[in-house]
Amino acid sequence: SFDENLYTTALDKSRFSESDRQRAERIAREIETTQTHNFHLAEERGQLSQTDYDKDENNGYDEEDRYSGVLTANMKQRHEETDHSGAVNTT
Repeated sequence: SFDENLYTTALDKSRFSESDRQRAERIAREIETTQTHNFHLAEERGQLSQTDYDKDENNGYDEEDRYSGVLTANMKQRHEETDHSGAVNTT
């Protein structure tokens, strides 16, 4: 079973003022609602629909693309920038 406390540090919320909490909530909302072209960030922010996951429909991504594929500097999967000879397309 997943235990969030193994991966995070618990905060003593009594150390923060009400204005600190409001500011943190505002910043979190800004981050979570900002649109991104990065697939991983969009997934974390809940900005994807089911069709974004379907590789065969609407040019979505399969499991390898989502979780183990390597993104290039152009935010493409490495195989999308490689031609049939195996050379990486740098354009």
